[in-house]
Amino acid sequence: MEEEVRRILRDRLAVAPLGGRTGWVDAIRALVEPLGGIDLPALEREKLGDPPDYSGPEWGSPEWGSEV
Repeated sequence: MEEEVRRILRDRLAVAPLGGRTGWVDAIRALVEPLGGIDLPALEREKLGDPPDYSGPEWGSPEWGSEV
């Protein structure tokens, strides 16, 4: 059984995926390019909110060693 596993692994690992290409980008490109590609719509982005204000007294640093 071990020899059979070695043979299967040797045969499978000897074959280069997608004709020598590697990576998921190349795999998708190989599928899509023959069809003329894909045009994705531009995404509209929302304005980022203001950062939170941590300057109030409730956000003061706790005393080291004291439990809250």
